[in-house]
Amino acid sequence: MATEEMVNELLNEIKSKLKQIDSKLDAEKVFLNGNCGNMYTIFANYFPKKAVVPHIISYNKIPYHIISEIDGEFYDITGKTSFEKYIDYVQKNNPNSSFLSEKFSMERVEIADRSYRVNQMSDMYDYDENYEQSGIANQMYRLEEHLKLFKESKSKEEK
Repeated sequence: MATEEMVNELLNEIKSKLKQIDSKLDAEKVFLNGNCGNMYTIFANYFPKKAVVPHIISYNKIPYHIISEIDGEFYDITGKTSFEKYIDYVQKNNPNSSFLSEKFSMERVEIADRSYRVNQMSDMYDYDENYEQSGIANQMYRLEEHLKLFKESKSKEEK
Protein backbone atom coordinates (compact mmCIF):
# COMPACT_ATOMS: atom_id res chain seq x y z
CA MET A 1 0.00 0.00 0.00
CA ALA A 2 1.36 3.44 -0.92
CA THR A 3 2.12 5.96 1.82
CA GLU A 4 -0.69 8.31 0.83
CA GLU A 5 -3.21 5.46 0.97
CA MET A 6 -1.94 4.40 4.41
CA VAL A 7 -2.13 7.98 5.68
CA ASN A 8 -5.66 8.41 4.33
CA GLU A 9 -6.75 5.15 5.95
CA LEU A 10 -5.32 6.35 9.28
CA LEU A 11 -6.99 9.76 8.93
CA ASN A 12 -10.36 8.16 8.19
CA GLU A 13 -9.97 6.03 11.31
CA ILE A 14 -9.09 9.10 13.40
CA LYS A 15 -12.09 11.06 12.12
CA SER A 16 -14.44 8.14 12.71
CA LYS A 17 -13.12 7.39 16.20
CA LEU A 18 -13.24 11.02 17.33
CA LYS A 19 -16.92 11.15 16.34
CA GLN A 20 -17.50 8.04 18.47
CA ILE A 21 -15.63 9.54 21.41
CA ASP A 22 -17.54 12.82 21.24
CA SER A 23 -20.13 13.44 18.53
CA LYS A 24 -19.42 17.18 18.68
CA LEU A 25 -15.80 16.72 17.64
CA ASP A 26 -14.69 17.77 14.20
CA ALA A 27 -11.26 16.18 13.67
CA GLU A 28 -10.11 18.86 11.25
CA LYS A 29 -11.07 21.62 13.67
CA VAL A 30 -9.30 19.85 16.54
CA PHE A 31 -6.05 19.12 14.68
CA LEU A 32 -5.87 22.42 12.79
CA ASN A 33 -6.50 24.52 15.91
CA GLY A 34 -4.16 23.49 18.69
CA ASN A 35 -3.46 19.77 18.39
CA CYS A 36 -1.26 19.62 15.28
CA GLY A 37 1.64 18.45 17.46
CA ASN A 38 -0.53 15.50 18.46
CA MET A 39 -1.10 14.78 14.77
CA TYR A 40 2.66 14.66 14.23
CA THR A 41 3.10 12.22 17.12
CA ILE A 42 0.27 10.05 15.77
CA PHE A 43 2.01 9.88 12.39
CA ALA A 44 5.40 9.23 14.03
CA ASN A 45 4.04 6.44 16.23
CA TYR A 46 1.88 4.90 13.51
CA PHE A 47 4.72 4.85 10.96
CA PRO A 48 7.76 4.00 13.14
CA LYS A 49 9.80 2.63 10.22
CA LYS A 50 9.32 5.77 8.14
CA ALA A 51 11.11 9.05 8.61
CA VAL A 52 8.32 11.33 9.83
CA VAL A 53 9.75 14.83 9.89
CA PRO A 54 7.90 17.73 11.51
CA HIS A 55 7.88 21.14 9.85
CA ILE A 56 6.64 24.20 11.71
CA ILE A 57 4.70 26.88 9.89
CA SER A 58 5.20 30.17 11.70
CA TYR A 59 3.60 33.59 11.48
CA ASN A 60 6.05 36.38 12.34
CA LYS A 61 8.33 33.67 13.81
CA ILE A 62 5.56 32.46 16.15
CA PRO A 63 4.85 28.73 15.68
CA TYR A 64 1.40 28.32 14.17
CA HIS A 65 1.01 24.79 12.76
CA ILE A 66 2.95 21.56 12.35
CA ILE A 67 2.77 19.49 9.20
CA SER A 68 4.53 16.15 8.85
CA GLU A 69 6.76 15.08 6.00
CA ILE A 70 6.45 11.38 5.19
CA ASP A 71 8.26 9.93 2.17
CA GLY A 72 8.83 13.40 0.73
CA GLU A 73 5.19 14.53 0.95
CA PHE A 74 3.52 16.74 3.57
CA TYR A 75 0.48 15.64 5.61
CA ASP A 76 -1.80 16.89 8.35
CA ILE A 77 -5.37 15.98 9.35
CA THR A 78 -6.60 17.09 5.91
CA GLY A 79 -4.40 14.54 4.14
CA LYS A 80 -1.76 15.52 1.64
CA THR A 81 -1.04 19.20 2.20
CA SER A 82 1.44 21.98 1.59
CA PHE A 83 2.60 25.24 3.08
CA GLU A 84 0.41 27.12 0.60
CA LYS A 85 -2.67 25.01 1.33
CA TYR A 86 -2.38 25.72 5.05
CA ILE A 87 -1.93 29.47 4.46
CA ASP A 88 -5.11 29.40 2.31
CA TYR A 89 -6.94 27.62 5.18
CA VAL A 90 -5.80 30.26 7.69
CA GLN A 91 -6.84 33.14 5.47
CA LYS A 92 -10.25 31.61 4.66
CA ASN A 93 -10.98 30.82 8.31
CA ASN A 94 -9.77 34.12 9.70
CA PRO A 95 -11.50 36.63 7.41
CA ASN A 96 -11.14 39.54 9.84
CA SER A 97 -7.46 38.94 10.44
CA SER A 98 -4.61 40.86 8.93
CA PHE A 99 -2.66 37.76 7.93
CA LEU A 100 -0.27 38.46 5.13
CA SER A 101 1.19 35.43 3.42
CA GLU A 102 4.68 36.95 3.30
CA LYS A 103 4.78 36.88 7.12
CA PHE A 104 4.44 33.10 7.13
CA SER A 105 7.44 30.80 6.95
CA MET A 106 8.09 27.08 7.26
CA GLU A 107 11.08 25.25 8.69
CA ARG A 108 12.07 21.69 9.43
CA VAL A 109 12.45 20.98 13.13
CA GLU A 110 13.79 18.10 15.16
CA ILE A 111 11.51 16.51 17.73
CA ALA A 112 13.39 13.60 19.22
CA ASP A 113 10.64 12.54 21.61
CA ARG A 114 7.74 10.87 19.79
CA SER A 115 5.55 10.80 22.90
CA TYR A 116 2.09 12.30 22.90
CA ARG A 117 1.99 16.05 23.46
CA VAL A 118 -1.60 16.60 24.43
CA ASN A 119 -2.87 20.15 24.63
CA GLN A 120 -3.89 20.40 28.30
CA MET A 121 -4.92 24.07 28.04
CA SER A 122 -8.44 23.27 26.91
CA ASP A 123 -8.97 21.18 30.03
CA MET A 124 -7.96 23.99 32.38
CA TYR A 125 -11.32 25.67 32.01
CA ASP A 126 -13.36 22.50 31.59
CA TYR A 127 -14.82 23.65 28.26
CA ASP A 128 -13.20 24.93 25.09
CA GLU A 129 -15.47 26.76 22.70
CA ASN A 130 -12.88 26.40 19.92
CA TYR A 131 -13.51 22.66 19.93
CA GLU A 132 -17.14 22.95 21.08
CA GLN A 133 -16.49 20.28 23.66
CA SER A 134 -14.57 19.62 26.86
CA GLY A 135 -11.82 17.33 27.97
CA ILE A 136 -9.71 17.33 24.79
CA ALA A 137 -6.68 15.89 26.60
CA ASN A 138 -8.70 12.90 27.82
CA GLN A 139 -10.14 12.41 24.34
CA MET A 140 -6.66 12.50 22.76
CA TYR A 141 -5.52 9.78 25.16
CA ARG A 142 -8.57 7.68 24.27
CA LEU A 143 -7.79 8.18 20.59
CA GLU A 144 -4.16 7.17 21.16
CA GLU A 145 -5.25 3.92 22.85
CA HIS A 146 -7.65 3.15 20.01
CA LEU A 147 -4.98 3.81 17.37
CA LYS A 148 -2.59 1.38 19.08
CA LEU A 149 -5.22 -1.35 18.69
CA PHE A 150 -5.99 -0.24 15.12
CA LYS A 151 -2.29 -0.44 14.24
CA GLU A 152 -2.01 -3.92 15.76
CA SER A 153 -5.03 -5.14 13.80
CA LYS A 154 -3.59 -3.73 10.54
CA SER A 155 -0.25 -5.46 11.26
CA LYS A 156 -2.03 -8.79 11.76
CA GLU A 157 -3.96 -8.33 8.48
CA GLU A 158 -0.73 -7.71 6.59
CA LYS A 159 0.83 -10.98 7.84
